[in-house]
Amino acid sequence: MTLQLLSIPFSHYCEKARWALERAGLPYTEKGHLPVFHYLYNRRAGAGATVPALITPEGVLKDSADILIYANTHGADLYPPEHAAEIQSLEARADRIGKHARAWAYSHLLTDFALLAEVIQHADPREQKLAQPFFGLLAKGLGKKYRVRPGHSQKHCTEINTLWDQFDFLLRDGRRFLVGERFTAADLSLAALGGVLVMPPEYGYAYPPLERYPDAMRADITTWRERPTGRYILKLYTHHRHQSRA
Repeated sequence: MTLQLLSIPFSHYCEKARWALERAGLPYTEKGHLPVFHYLYNRRAGAGATVPALITPEGVLKDSADILIYANTHGADLYPPEHAAEIQSLEARADRIGKHARAWAYSHLLTDFALLAEVIQHADPREQKLAQPFFGLLAKGLGKKYRVRPGHSQKHCTEINTLWDQFDFLLRDGRRFLVGERFTAADLSLAALGGVLVMPPEYGYAYPPLERYPDAMRADITTWRERPTGRYILKLYTHHRHQSRA
């Protein structure tokens, strides 16, 4: 049985799952759908309401954390036991970055439907056609679900910067990896969930080029790219995003 990854393809949590599966060398088929449409396909698979979800011979995994653990047991080698507590702590911080990154992005996208159309252009064409007349309703629903107020990105920038301060401090000694002497789930989680903030060219989804984003988004992305954490994420993408341990 080929693994099936149910996703919203531009989701950074789905990027986290893709990276882990590819690092383990696990073949999979990605079934990507737009928000709201994904509920139907998840329900058919018994996967709950969120993505990513992974359909495996052993059952359905319903979030990116479980998918990383699955990939680890199949060769990804992401959780060295001697660093388990440190990795868990850093994963939790990365997850907080992921939540604020999503809110930051939606606070811009939900008021710029032309840009939103570009962001989703690699999703299912039928779903794109069905969704575009209802972008207003979609924006309202996503805003409510993720507690996002369109145009109020500064709050999330502040939270992101506070978390990046912590990673900047950790990286001040020039370490190659966040924990120990090799790539772990801490590195993968930070890079995948923070990647949307620096737009690395190796990212697993083709976002619009930087010049297509509004001035405020470009300014934030440029600032984050220049910080130690941003440079570290870009380096991880360059050297590890398409590296398999299989």
